[in-house]
Amino acid sequence: MAVTVLLPQVLQADAAGAARIDIALDDTPAVPPEATAPDLSAPRGGPVPAPAPAAAAAPDTRTTLRTVLDELARRHPGLDRRIRDEQGRLRRYVNVFVDSDECRAMGGLDTPVADGAEVRVLPSVAGG
Repeated sequence: MAVTVLLPQVLQADAAGAARIDIALDDTPAVPPEATAPDLSAPRGGPVPAPAPAAAAAPDTRTTLRTVLDELARRHPGLDRRIRDEQGRLRRYVNVFVDSDECRAMGGLDTPVADGAEVRVLPSVAGG
């Protein structure tokens, strides 16, 4: 699984000058897909039907934003301190987008990140 992290110029010094960091996450656990309960009811008065053959499911190749940021922190510890606080939460003034979705609206650090996704880190701009 590969994810690209894109950084603005203000954060590049903490990432050895990199504006783009490609991260391979081969040994990370995948996010379990949404499970649906199987229909275990049987029609009344008749035989129980044989179960349908199991279809080969495609492997889920998603991970979470937390896992991506953990790998980023392993590579660039100074950058992690600019993105997350001492408790590991996203700093209030930092916005993180997974593809085009702001992560706080999608589940915060538990936001699913698909293979090939782009993670953009944008500090807020204030002033007048």
